[in-house]
Amino acid sequence: MAANLNTQNTIGCENHVSSILKTANSSFAWQPRFYEHIIRNDRAFYNIQKYIVDNPMKWQEDRFSKK
Repeated sequence: MAANLNTQNTIGCENHVSSILKTANSSFAWQPRFYEHIIRNDRAFYNIQKYIVDNPMKWQEDRFSKK
């Protein structure tokens, strides 16, 4: 039940934010293939922060990188 409630809250929040942003900017759209993630503690924050900082440095190693 809790997971379902969290999903409903997330969808409700996204709908509300979408409505506000579309009023301000009619071309607004969520990025496809991305999802929301709640940062629940310091460790999760650190891991996400590290990913954001380190990820561009790994781009040359990525198989999709144009070398």
